[in-house]
Amino acid sequence: MAQFRRLLIYLIVVVLALASACISVNIFQCVPVNAFWTTLAGATKGGRCINVQLYFLTIGAINAVTDFILLALVGVDGNVYMNTSY
Repeated sequence: MAQFRRLLIYLIVVVLALASACISVNIFQCVPVNAFWTTLAGATKGGRCINVQLYFLTIGAINAVTDFILLALVGVDGNVYMNTSY
């Protein structure tokens, strides 16, 4: 049981680290940051931005993997915590 709890804590740390990394990338996806707004307005000079489609595909895949890992972990040992008496 302690090993399962430790594994869940590690997974929580990984998910929180990914979330903070995603927030940072979302804020600084263009250099300088105001280049995001000028790019939306149609201007092409004065900054560079990441490939947003590739970024969201990658983050989506990583999130799906962590979701399936969490689902597998809870599915394996989730019955221990369920109260089935009414």
